Amino acid sequence: MIKKYAVTVFILSLSITMLAQKAANNRFDELINRYTKYHQTYHWQNVYVHTDKQVYYPPERIWMKAYVIAQNELDSVSSNLYIELIDCNKRKVYDKLLRIEKGLAQGDLLLPDSLLDGFYQLRAYTDLMQNIPSAYFF
Repeated sequence: MIKKYAVTVFILSLSITMLAQKAANNRFDELINRYTKYHQTYHWQNVYVHTDKQVYYPPERIWMKAYVIAQNELDSVSSNLYIELIDCNKRKVYDKLLRIEKGLAQGDLLLPDSLLDGFYQLRAYTDLMQNIPSAYFF
């Protein structure tokens, strides 16, 4: 009687373990499917900007070329590139809109004479990138 009981408990625990593993595998497959669907639905972009120099003095022009990349290729989904000049207090000092054609944008930014000495950040982003935190902007 005890042997039958032990065998029954063993078979029952084995089947419960197998069901738990199957449920875990199903959850893992569901997670993979959700991840894949998320990346197909939401289009991630990165912007890279090249400038002609590293240091500028007013009233110089910042000449630039920008690359909009998605999945390691030039991305032509967005058509506008927003360029901003940010001061050390995180305030926008100057902005410009560049046209993106086939994943590339180029243009210039004329520094105004009224610009104070200091360190400034050049920030670039697209419309789609506004849905993510600004820490991911170029």
